[in-house]
Amino acid sequence: MADGQRFTPRMPDGQRAEMLLNAEDGAKMKRGRPWHAVVTDQLTGKRWEVAGAACGLPGCFCDAVVIVDGKRDKPKRPQWRKGAAQMKKMADGAVHLRGEDGNNSAT
Repeated sequence: MADGQRFTPRMPDGQRAEMLLNAEDGAKMKRGRPWHAVVTDQLTGKRWEVAGAACGLPGCFCDAVVIVDGKRDKPKRPQWRKGAAQMKKMADGAVHLRGEDGNNSAT
């Protein structure tokens, strides 16, 4: 991360914090792997405890969160992922649509 790099970790309320970090703080972050660091916002001088986090995609670890009172926020499962999981169950035959007559048809 270059000197003066913008950094936008997720706050516990879901909003993004906007910070400007120096190269030393940027080097503490390991994109794609678990990490934890205390960084200083160059604009305000405030120190923040931050950690790497999953973005919501399977196997991806590219996001960051601000830790407040020792607690991390947990990302909510994106709505489209719920729909995709339901569609997969239907394709695998785990979910059957039943019509009014009780048969396996929606008519």
